[in-house]
Amino acid sequence: MNIGDTLIEDTFAEAFRMRFVRVLVTADDDDWAEIAAREASGYATSIIGCDAEAGVERRLAPEETPDGRPGVAVLVFGFSTEALARSVANRVGQCILTCATTAAFDGLRESEERIPLGKHLRFFGDGFQKSKLIAGRRYKKLRASTNDAYCPTLRGRTESRLHPEANAAYEIVIDGVDEPAVAAAMAAAIRAAAGPGVPQIGAGNYGGKLGKFHFRLHEMLG
Repeated sequence: MNIGDTLIEDTFAEAFRMRFVRVLVTADDDDWAEIAAREASGYATSIIGCDAEAGVERRLAPEETPDGRPGVAVLVFGFSTEALARSVANRVGQCILTCATTAAFDGLRESEERIPLGKHLRFFGDGFQKSKLIAGRRYKKLRASTNDAYCPTLRGRTESRLHPEANAAYEIVIDGVDEPAVAAAMAAAIRAAAGPGVPQIGAGNYGGKLGKFHFRLHEMLG
């Protein structure tokens, strides 16, 4: 058999059963939903060496999602329910809920077997999370950790350290091989970000108790 110039070999492919979940990722716009979905499905090409096999199933129109926003359906596969539960919790917590404006919903409404997710992610809650009823279903405490002092929606409910003109705050993580490399990267990032529309640049810390290396912004900028 040929399709055009291509010979189709007379053979067969093999397959085996796996567990899977469908995660509906929504965001304020298509771009944020796509970014979160692709991050969540990264390094998931084969369960031989990866924690799961995952990929983007399709984009979702606002009328297809629980919260009426643009979305993307992500499928995640694993050999066992336990392995899949670990993988999904990691990927939703680290790649989806940390992406700006995003939310994650269960896309398998008719599935009889459920995996735990909220009870794992709730340990990273900030105490201000809410339980909401959406499309007849309730998802408790599905919020990534929030530094409440820099959360604009918590102004008036907790002590804020945001600049009065700031409406959003981004935490940028920098990894480096040594202290000079990290300091140089931080200085370059600060200079690149500073300007119109950015009223303030600071640095996250826990009073010096989290790490022994301290990078002081004014010293780095000379």
